Amino acid sequence: MFVRLALLLAVLAPGGAQAQTSDPAPDVRFDRPGLDLPHPEVQALAQTADGLVWIGTRDGLVRFDGLGRTLLRREPGDARTLPSNDVEALLVDGAGRLWVGTRRGVARLDARTDRFARVTPAEGACGGAATWLAETGPGQILYGSRRTGLCRLDVASGERDPVRLPWGGAGGRAWEVQTVASGAAWVLGPRPEDACRVDPGPDARCRAIDLSGYGPRVLGLDAEVRLLAYVRSLDGGPHELRRWSRGRFVPVVRDLPEVGWTESADLVVVGREAWLGTATDGVLAVGLETGDWRWIGPRPGDPTSLPAPRVRALLVDRQGGAWVGTSRGVATWRAPAQPFRVYRRFSGEPGELSDDRVNGMAEARDGALWVATNDGLNRLDPETDRGETVRIPEVQTAGPPAWVPDRDDPFRDAWWQVLEGADGTLWVGGKRTGLFRLDRRTGRFRREAEASRALGLVEADRATPRGFGVRHVFEDSAGRLWVGTTGEGLALRQTDGRWVSVLPGAGPGRLPHPSVNRFYEAAAGAIWVGTDAGLARVADPGAGREMTFEALDRGESVPVWAIAESEATPGVLWVGTVGGGLLAVDPESGSAVRVGGEEFPSDLVYGVLTDEAGHVWASTSRGLARYDPARDRLSVYDARNGLQDDAFDLMAFVRSPTTGELWFGGPNGLVRVDPGGVGLATYHPPVAFTAVERAPRRLRYLYRLQGVDDDWRETTGERPLATYTALAPGTYTLLVLGSNADGVWNDEPARLTVVVEPAWWQGIPARAVALLLLAGLGLGGVVGVFRLAAREHRSRQQAVADDLHRGPVQGITAIGRDLAGVEEHGEVVRRVRDRVGEVEVGLHDALIRLRPAAAGTLDPVRALEATVRRARQQAPGVAIQADWSGVPSALPDDLQHDLVSVLAHLLEHAIETAGPNEVHVAVEGDVPSIGLRVASDRPVAVQAPGFRRRLPGTKNPLVQALRVVRRRGGTLDVEPTEAGSLVTVRLRHDSEA
Repeated sequence: MFVRLALLLAVLAPGGAQAQTSDPAPDVRFDRPGLDLPHPEVQALAQTADGLVWIGTRDGLVRFDGLGRTLLRREPGDARTLPSNDVEALLVDGAGRLWVGTRRGVARLDARTDRFARVTPAEGACGGAATWLAETGPGQILYGSRRTGLCRLDVASGERDPVRLPWGGAGGRAWEVQTVASGAAWVLGPRPEDACRVDPGPDARCRAIDLSGYGPRVLGLDAEVRLLAYVRSLDGGPHELRRWSRGRFVPVVRDLPEVGWTESADLVVVGREAWLGTATDGVLAVGLETGDWRWIGPRPGDPTSLPAPRVRALLVDRQGGAWVGTSRGVATWRAPAQPFRVYRRFSGEPGELSDDRVNGMAEARDGALWVATNDGLNRLDPETDRGETVRIPEVQTAGPPAWVPDRDDPFRDAWWQVLEGADGTLWVGGKRTGLFRLDRRTGRFRREAEASRALGLVEADRATPRGFGVRHVFEDSAGRLWVGTTGEGLALRQTDGRWVSVLPGAGPGRLPHPSVNRFYEAAAGAIWVGTDAGLARVADPGAGREMTFEALDRGESVPVWAIAESEATPGVLWVGTVGGGLLAVDPESGSAVRVGGEEFPSDLVYGVLTDEAGHVWASTSRGLARYDPARDRLSVYDARNGLQDDAFDLMAFVRSPTTGELWFGGPNGLVRVDPGGVGLATYHPPVAFTAVERAPRRLRYLYRLQGVDDDWRETTGERPLATYTALAPGTYTLLVLGSNADGVWNDEPARLTVVVEPAWWQGIPARAVALLLLAGLGLGGVVGVFRLAAREHRSRQQAVADDLHRGPVQGITAIGRDLAGVEEHGEVVRRVRDRVGEVEVGLHDALIRLRPAAAGTLDPVRALEATVRRARQQAPGVAIQADWSGVPSALPDDLQHDLVSVLAHLLEHAIETAGPNEVHVAVEGDVPSIGLRVASDRPVAVQAPGFRRRLPGTKNPLVQALRVVRRRGGTLDVEPTEAGSLVTVRLRHDSEA
């Protein structure tokens, strides 16, 4: 038997950085997940205990698992779907169940089946729209809207009662509802002075609250689950943020602006700020400690701002991230993004980057950062996050002729590299235009013609220099300037100002390739050169063309774009290659080890830097990787962690020698990394079993199939599958552990019951035939028995049944008794015993269908237990307990057959309609009358004794059970209990019916 299971680690922000504080930055930057919502307007948000985020829209409910979305909608004619697609409210109750408020009533989700139980009618006094949902105690749900009033549902009994409001009785209208820490719910009315409280208990009244002169308009809970309110004094004073404490409102922040309302606005606490959703201005963010406030809204042209100013729903997830539901979709903000600060060109305003394409960077002596882009050179002040753009014509002065590119030249302001030398000279390299320098003291910005001449790049007049592509500019400790080019070798400016060139050539000691990408001066003083044909060490600086190199021959010639060292790993060069990944190189032996293996995000490594803690950072085409050599631990960050993009680019990386910060650039902006602020994600993610066969590749799983695997197996998110072949029919348990991107594993494994159904040749009839053959009856005889049973006289049936009963049935029964007495040493004995019991029950069913008078009886307990065992396999999440102490030692065949049939139907009905956690089964009595009791801890679909309500449909298992009972002249009653429902059945023998 072939089994393949898809594993998905349900982490909404997979792995990544955790900030030292969870406060949003002053200019909060959001991510837009791009969930393809069925309707752009988001009206409600919630998160369940399994980490899944639920998004209520005007056209359906969306479940987001961190990778993709699942849409749940109303299906006409199907009562197990949503009452309406207009989802207005979501609630996760104390038991972890998801409640959904819609335009036409309330429904509860069955997480196992993605089906809904509709718990309120579409219309009526306690039906209709549900804009709010709150919990006023275990099993008590408060719901309603401004249009329909307020009602409370008792989950156990299903009773719904209107809630009497002090300002309007049972038909009063409410403005907002909020559950508070004590289990009560606050209700706000249409006037500022209207407020009342619904307490847990049977009394569905809302008791008026003395507001101490303040009228709350929006309610929320702070980090300590204390009630917060956006209020205004009843005498018309300014708006304030206040906290309810000891029977009165105490001030938190005064003098707040008035906001435009949305229906059922949200107030949540994000870090040390309170966020209030508004109808016209986005989010009002109020500092709980500073007292400052600011607006967080859309910014034209900025994809990291809110999608729209109308905010209806807010959610703070279990990782401290904020979700904002707007009229144009959902946006998320995550605390783990704080160690990453993104710089981009958003609107072309002063202070922004002149272009998003960042090619090269260097730190100035005063701590500023020079940034070379495709459209100008930028000077960024890290203290103020403001910058200025420097262009050649703007700094051109009188003096010797200087090269100014043509205005139609597409590379006129495209720069690849920048370096501020020890003497203050700024060197800038173009993509095709060659090397320039800017003397900040004189304001002169001119082309370095001698570099072109040294490389032999001159026009036909042998005097006019030509341009070339500059890939790297580097100044060594001796003051020499090294310039790497695209296809022209390298140029070296000596300390006396003279330029010499080094061109590639064949044979040992020559420059390996004409494209030179990187220079690096090691701690031991050696100069390393990364080329498109690999890594080489400068063996002898020589003089120009006499310079010799020692190539590090690894048997392959992958381009090298980055070289770094770390004090934590002395004697190791960390080398970034384009095609070979990140390498740890021993320069003495030349040996190299690839880091991360298949878990490393990409083979294309563009930049490598090390931090003070010894971590190695690598920018790749699929995110930013951090490797901890001491622990052999890899973490990967991408746009969902707050980076500017998943892709980086060649040459764009630098470490600040003054602050230790790391800077990486790419085609979509620049990111500033605070290595000390990036901690391991400590969130323990849950594991979910899904049909999705994809996940972030850096997630890892351990799985084990009990009874099959002796040890754990491992896989990654790139192939989140567990595959098994040749499994014998039976019930198995799959255990799965999952880790986030930082290698933090969840504490308890997820469990999945896997039932492998037998093939047709492995089923009960085939096994019965096989056992009959072993007992001396051939297969042809058995087939003949069933054919004769259809067309021969009843006496022939009687004879065949007698033979079966005296032969194989008795033998199999004896085998079952023997196995029951064997001490169970493992799963094998248990499985064999269970299968023998199933064959025994199957043969007995065949005998009953023949209706022989002398067929004898099968042990009733074994027949009933086999039925319960099948139900447990079909519903592994339901605890089915059975009491067979009252079962007679023997029952007539037909009565036993009908008893087992009724039990199977009742178990199926309870599991399908009630979704119970526990079911208790008991049998009592004796011939001529026997009783059956099935009790569930949740109400079944029918609650009227004697079935005064008509049950539609012939496939309803309760209808089928009732037919069997009526045929025997018995009774079947369904009664509500304090916990759920009790079904009582009384069957009589045919002779008494």
